Amino acid sequence: MKHDVARFDTSDYEVDNAYEMLLANKKVPGLMKNENNGVIMTEFVGLKAKMYAVRVVGRKDTKKAKGVKSNVVSKAITFENYTRCLKDHTEVTRRQSCIRSKLHEVYTVSEPKIALSPYDDKRYGIASSNDTLPWGQYSTDVGRGRTCFLLTLTNSSHISVLAW
Repeated sequence: MKHDVARFDTSDYEVDNAYEMLLANKKVPGLMKNENNGVIMTEFVGLKAKMYAVRVVGRKDTKKAKGVKSNVVSKAITFENYTRCLKDHTEVTRRQSCIRSKLHEVYTVSEPKIALSPYDDKRYGIASSNDTLPWGQYSTDVGRGRTCFLLTLTNSSHISVLAW
């Protein structure tokens, strides 16, 4: 990254960073960015696309769940919910409130929502591998499978991956 700084936005690194990274290309569209800015990521739980949690040293946990209101994700879902969902193959439901309008009548609805699910219905997991294929690909002749991954970084030299 340091040798090819023209392809990266390194503007968010600290001035005296340990990698002696130049601060360049601030907010330039189309360039890649190191979201952690050199800080060590200790845990990543990826349930499926756009549904993951990241634990970084010295920062709050980052939790993403597309389709779930952000206040529900921040207040009612924990990093441990992601881990438990993955390991125990359980869906986590939460109640969220929405404002709706029908025939010019505005009202609120409190609805239950599957907030976290370990089942990836968009990809087929290849047995004895971490590779996946899209559904509809010619070699996925079986019914829809369920795939999810847990990636734990214990130190810079060890990565453990659990896959179902």
